[in-house]
Amino acid sequence: MNVVAAFDPGIENTGYGIIGLALQGAGATRRYQVTHIDHGTIHTQGHVSLERRCLQVHLAVRELLWNANCVLAAVEEYFVTVNRQQAAGVYRAQGVILAACAEANVSCVMVNPSRVKMVVAREGKAKKDAVRREVMALLKLTDVGSEHAADALAIAVTALKDMQPERRRALVTAEKDRAIENMENL
Repeated sequence: MNVVAAFDPGIENTGYGIIGLALQGAGATRRYQVTHIDHGTIHTQGHVSLERRCLQVHLAVRELLWNANCVLAAVEEYFVTVNRQQAAGVYRAQGVILAACAEANVSCVMVNPSRVKMVVAREGKAKKDAVRREVMALLKLTDVGSEHAADALAIAVTALKDMQPERRRALVTAEKDRAIENMENL
C-alpha cells in the first residue's frame, strides 16, 4: 500500500491526514482502493517561542512521514486573508512542513482549498461541515475530531484524485518493487 500524508497548516494547530492507496482486483475489475490510516492535529502552545513552535511542527510532521512510510505529501495552499497574524502562522507552518518533507525525502504537492471543496463536496464554495461529512463518508469514518484533521484528510483525497493515472500506477508499481526487493534481502 502506498501512503499519502496531507497537512492543513497552522502554527497553532496543524491538521494531518494519512491515507493509503492500493490497486485491487485484476483485469477489467482493477480499481484503486483508498483507505484511512490515521488523522489528528499537531498542537503547539502559545506561550512557547515561535522558533520552538516551528520546531515542534517540523519534528511531528517528520515523524509522521517516517513512521507511515509516506511516498507523497500534500499541503493546503493558503490564500491571502485580512488576518495577517493568521496568514503568517500558516505560511510559517507551510515552510516547516515542506522542510520536513524534504528531510524525509517525500515529494510534496500544494493543493488549492477551492479544489479540495470541489473534489470532496462537489462544490467549490462548499462549507467546512459539508467537506467534513463527505470525507467521513468516503473514508467510512464516524468522526474525524478537529476541523483541521478533516481538512487534512480532504486534502489527501484531493491530492490522490488529481494525480495523473500514470503517477498513481507508478506509485503502486514502486510499492511492488520495494516489496520484492525486501523479500530478496531476507
